[in-house]
Amino acid sequence: MKDTGLKVFEGYLFAKLARLGSKSEGPEYYLQMKDGKELLVLKKTELWEEDPALEEFLGERVEILGEWVEKGIDYKKVKLVSQPWRQLNVSIQAALPNDILWVAREPGPKDVRFPQPLRSMKLALEVEWPYRSIWRGECPTTQLSDFWIYGPDGRELWQWSESMIFVDEPIVVEVPGGAPHHAKVVWYFYDHAIPAAGEYLIRAIFLPSGQKVEKVFEVKFAVMKEVETVAG
Repeated sequence: MKDTGLKVFEGYLFAKLARLGSKSEGPEYYLQMKDGKELLVLKKTELWEEDPALEEFLGERVEILGEWVEKGIDYKKVKLVSQPWRQLNVSIQAALPNDILWVAREPGPKDVRFPQPLRSMKLALEVEWPYRSIWRGECPTTQLSDFWIYGPDGRELWQWSESMIFVDEPIVVEVPGGAPHHAKVVWYFYDHAIPAAGEYLIRAIFLPSGQKVEKVFEVKFAVMKEVETVAG
């Protein structure tokens, strides 16, 4: 007898070797529930074969969407459970000496240049998994990160993804432990588009984990004969 409709089962996924010594020897998969009960997860391969869809999540806390049948869980989809205590280390890097962006303002008549040079500031979202394992997450599209810049009044000046196109299909994201990984972007701007001196805010998000980070930098005005085309 089986229940109607799909249910969500949450627990720790692990495997045991079954049918030892027989031609059908192979792994069986179990979901350990919060109360310690172990539920069999029915694999979709032959008895002696591994199930790739379940192997991917071994040793992880997962949510299984499926049906309960007489022998166990007939799974339809498996995904990681959000684990805030296992978050990545995420930070913003900006190519700005002393976190100051100098902007040309009110030049003298002899110093006026037209058109103004296009300038740029390099940004990076640094993501690190500080363990000897692989962090896994999911994204609804191929976009993994986004960046914004806000002025002193809180008004949004720029969003990186507005000029980008992404494939609308879910993907699994893996971050191996060890060295940090970087998502690098460039903010292009003209000096006259900077509204005021003061504190500006860079905001970024790593979409697979949903983690948001911020960094403050300062804009200062200066009269300059020549403005460098690249900040930092």
